[in-house]
Amino acid sequence: MAIRRAAPADLPQLARMRRRLLPDEDGKALDRELPAMLAADESCAVFVAEAENALSGFVEVGVRSHAEGGPDGPAAYIEGIWVEPERRRRGIAGALLAAVEAWARDRGLAWLGSDALIDNALSHAWHEAAGFAEIERLVRLRQAARLTRQRAARRSPSSPRSASRRPGASASAA
Repeated sequence: MAIRRAAPADLPQLARMRRRLLPDEDGKALDRELPAMLAADESCAVFVAEAENALSGFVEVGVRSHAEGGPDGPAAYIEGIWVEPERRRRGIAGALLAAVEAWARDRGLAWLGSDALIDNALSHAWHEAAGFAEIERLVRLRQAARLTRQRAARRSPSSPRSASRRPGASASAA
């Protein structure tokens, strides 16, 4: 097995693996990101594991302004890591991690961050075995565009609430 920087010839296999890693993402959008990632400056890198003329895994790493739980300042950050299920438990992820660590050291970065979805126990176990410490658990929340509609209603001149806010208007004038 060889670990190396991804090359343009790897795009088809890399795209397939990224889609497996991120099944809820738009596959076409993921595919469009790849050429730029491979051609990027030194702020990010993609490493692949190759054996028998086939890719068996990859890792994407970038530089972020910080990594949660680390000291202030730039840090390397694993944006994604994948090993084909039939190739797992053979040291491939560890070899990819070693490439990331060397890449980060070459850039003078002393901290490495990563994340995993809250229900991805397999990833949590791998990260812990690889020396990562859990910093926090986070649930991200969102709300539909209800706020946008409320703001628009407040700005509308026909709205009783906005009429009372116009200079010279009174609540009884409406």
